[in-house]
Amino acid sequence: MATMNRVGDTHVAGILSCEEFTAPNTCIGDDQIETPSGTGNGIAATKVEQQYVLTYGQTATAVTERRVIHTVYGTVSELVEVDAGAPVACIGNATVTYDVRKNGTTVLSALATLNSTVAAYDLAAGTISVSAAVAGDVFEIVETATVGTGTLATRPFVRLVFREDPQ
Repeated sequence: MATMNRVGDTHVAGILSCEEFTAPNTCIGDDQIETPSGTGNGIAATKVEQQYVLTYGQTATAVTERRVIHTVYGTVSELVEVDAGAPVACIGNATVTYDVRKNGTTVLSALATLNSTVAAYDLAAGTISVSAAVAGDVFEIVETATVGTGTLATRPFVRLVFREDPQ
């Protein structure tokens, strides 16, 4: 079949269908995607990268603990941010540190550390050295509270941000 070229705008009053379609770059963006309203519109979650922001906090004075915070579901995942904070900061030489471990091994080259230099509600970042993960990897946080001669933070929390490709 011969290729038909058309110059100028075209309006189709009805349904346009084709067997194949190659959209020009920048042709389809956020504005062209409908927001789902429970009717199946929009793009399925299985076709887009997901971002997960996970926050775990304690409800009283910081205590040492270790807990699972995330298991990777997507085929490929990336840990993109680790931050810690507290509504009531540490005083004196008290510290609260957060390590993040993937399958039992640390992924940080510098822990997220709360001490007297981190004000209430400020965030202290950890330095990520291993960001890549795959489906089935298990991430844990290891919180270590060291009172020293000061006062530990109250209601400390840690936030991890992951981006995962669909499964």
